[in-house]
Amino acid sequence: MSSQTPERQSKPRILTVEQANRLLPEVRVFLAALRTQRAALETLEQAIAVMELEGLRADGTMDAARQAAAEAKAAECSTQMERFQETLHQLDAVGCQLKDLNAGLVDFFTVHQGQLVCLCWKDGEESVRFWHTLDDSFAGRRPITELANN
Repeated sequence: MSSQTPERQSKPRILTVEQANRLLPEVRVFLAALRTQRAALETLEQAIAVMELEGLRADGTMDAARQAAAEAKAAECSTQMERFQETLHQLDAVGCQLKDLNAGLVDFFTVHQGQLVCLCWKDGEESVRFWHTLDDSFAGRRPITELANN
């Protein structure tokens, strides 16, 4: 499973630094849930692959019992994927975009000098302390103090 996220489903929210910081406890909970859900998905996907490989006959078919077990596991995987997607949508609805689940990288939209920019936060940081333009990414992060000085 990749760390990519689906396209935004809700209208973007414009937040202040203070508003983004107040959301961080909730964002941390969502990140933990997404990581747990992703791990469960990966475990299910591996189990399905093992079941399919172990149940493969020389002629390339599977016996009915193993096929049914693999299909049940695939249905469980589909349900888990729906949960993962729903959690992503909930995270989006609070007003942020998940950029990288592995790194815990999240952006919030704000306005600086009439332009839409991103407040940038990474899991493990106490508060939102960086920002970047829409064209930049994590590598282009700048100190949040620049927003107050302009």
